[in-house]
Amino acid sequence: MGKKITDEQKEIVIAARQTGESFKKCAEMAGISESAARRIVNGDKPKRTEAEESAEKQGKEKFVENAWEIINLGVQLIKDKLTVAAIDFSAIKGIIAEVVKDRDISDSDKNKLVFLLEQEAKKLVIPSLKELSGVVDVMYNKQALMRGKTTENVGFGDMDIESLAEVAGYVKKE
Repeated sequence: MGKKITDEQKEIVIAARQTGESFKKCAEMAGISESAARRIVNGDKPKRTEAEESAEKQGKEKFVENAWEIINLGVQLIKDKLTVAAIDFSAIKGIIAEVVKDRDISDSDKNKLVFLLEQEAKKLVIPSLKELSGVVDVMYNKQALMRGKTTENVGFGDMDIESLAEVAGYVKKE
């Protein structure tokens, strides 16, 4: 521990501060450190009791618990939307196949038409798959950070809807 600060040094700091001097200037005038001058003016913060620390810890744990519930509800909502999108897209693919099969065009043209129609259908059924992926990423990272763990990117943005739904455990590939 450093030298004890005298009453005279304290008076110099308080008087200089009252005249608008900076903490640095007050410290120089009194011959003490800037942090000591700040402590003189602002006072030492009282130490917290074990009960106060315990209450804060319990409050943080309760916050984390509540946040987990909210995050898990959000993840479930995303999974539900993903499942509906996969089912809708699967139904649309069936309709496209039915419509195209009776056309009087070559198999090559049928395949091209099916491909184009499926691409357009994806835009209708799954307009924000990358956004959903971003939400999943953020939620995962928040969960990990709240538990004090490291995070890693778990994005699904490049997967097709069937693969994404399968990963989520809601749709089985045939």
